[in-house]
Amino acid sequence: MKRCPLCECVYSDHLEFCSRDGAPLSRFANADPVLGHVIEDRYRLQEAIGRGGFGTVYRAAHQRLPIEVAVKVLHAGQGADQAAVDRFTREVHAAAKVRHPNVAEVLDFGFDAKLGYFVAMPLLRGETLAAALNRRRMSLVEAHTVFTQTALGLAAAHQVGVVHRDVKPDNLFLATDPTAASGWIVKVLDFGVAKIKLDSQPTADSPGGSKVLGTPAYMAPEHATGAAVDARVDVYGLGLVLCLMLCGTTPFSGTAVPQLVARRLLHDPEPPSRMGVGGWIPKSVDKFVLSLIARSPDDRPASMEAALQGWLAVQVDATEAWASAFLGGGAAQNVIGVSDMKTETLPTAAAAPQGISSHSSEGGMRQTSPAILVVDDDEAMRYLMRAVIQAAGWACETADSASAALDFVLGDRPVCGIIIDVLMPGMHGLDLLKLLRKAGYDGPIVFCSALSSDSVRAELTAHGAGYVNKATEIGSIVAELKRMGVAPPH
Repeated sequence: MKRCPLCECVYSDHLEFCSRDGAPLSRFANADPVLGHVIEDRYRLQEAIGRGGFGTVYRAAHQRLPIEVAVKVLHAGQGADQAAVDRFTREVHAAAKVRHPNVAEVLDFGFDAKLGYFVAMPLLRGETLAAALNRRRMSLVEAHTVFTQTALGLAAAHQVGVVHRDVKPDNLFLATDPTAASGWIVKVLDFGVAKIKLDSQPTADSPGGSKVLGTPAYMAPEHATGAAVDARVDVYGLGLVLCLMLCGTTPFSGTAVPQLVARRLLHDPEPPSRMGVGGWIPKSVDKFVLSLIARSPDDRPASMEAALQGWLAVQVDATEAWASAFLGGGAAQNVIGVSDMKTETLPTAAAAPQGISSHSSEGGMRQTSPAILVVDDDEAMRYLMRAVIQAAGWACETADSASAALDFVLGDRPVCGIIIDVLMPGMHGLDLLKLLRKAGYDGPIVFCSALSSDSVRAELTAHGAGYVNKATEIGSIVAELKRMGVAPPH
């Protein structure tokens, strides 16, 4: 384990710098005297896995069930600080009110005679969004996943009267989930400064706004001044997170806290297309992001649901622009989760790999004759393409990720043609094409994508691949496969 010497946050051994303040991390011997202590005959503390300003998070073994959990305990001395206890209790009660897959769940809460107040939650494996962005940029696919899942989790919180008030990359956890197309699922963390409302009226931190809780770098203007706040402060925070994912920076970044607050109160942010690497961003996306981070809450989407609808309305424009800017020509470095596999380290597989579904032309067990392999993270699209291919008489295999497709081809299974989605979590289609060629597959490849701009299509055809528009031309897959040289089924 490693620890930041400035904020004392704890990180995994593979990380070098603190995602909060950029300080170099140092190794430390975990000699915590509470290790081995059992809380309420249920949770044996095994290892410190995180440390913040108010408490320490431990990996703990349940004494009655074969599971591990995360137990957060207030720092020594904080139990005597009523404000700290109130904040800790508020965090637990706020999180417990929200039941949603994208919000970290509360399992237990109580008081231990030796350690004080504690809360038990599921043990999440993965990393924060801040840690991920500290290492590399995100592709639009991952940014879309983070934005939509976070918006859904926060919308669920708002529906039960909980406003998070501290939406930032450190509080968004990318929890490992093998069942998700991206390999992870977003979990909203830390409701320690949440406001639990009893009605729909905006509320302030305290009478007169004398006390402000939250992170200044992601704080809405009205929140920073202690004014009454509502769900639109979370819209603002999520807007800054989206801006960071798209551009690599946020408005007024690098400004000292007092000047940061003043600039947010007095100046409108510049369009994301003028920030960092935002030069690819189209006007419709500029307009949408600016609406999320507008100075006045009245100029923002009125709810998280409205923000989500707004993003979905401009997503096509964003996808076309991002693909035109980043596909091909070294785009791999701009995609989070892109495998760094080289030809000599490509895996081999003798058994059916995870993520592969096998189907014969009659829908039964896999045949030994060559099949068409469909690679798409969208289950509905895999179903539609499989139906079209099987109706034409071909056997069909489907893969839900690029890595599963590579495992399939490297497992020496007979393939007579491959259909690939362009934008997928982990690896975009052009990188997959290149790895397939390195792995020895020289057969026909057809890209099936909703991308339709001339620049994107030119990039695809330049790599010797066919193209079918998944939005309008699913039925022409068979004709395109035959045009590419796939023999008609017998």
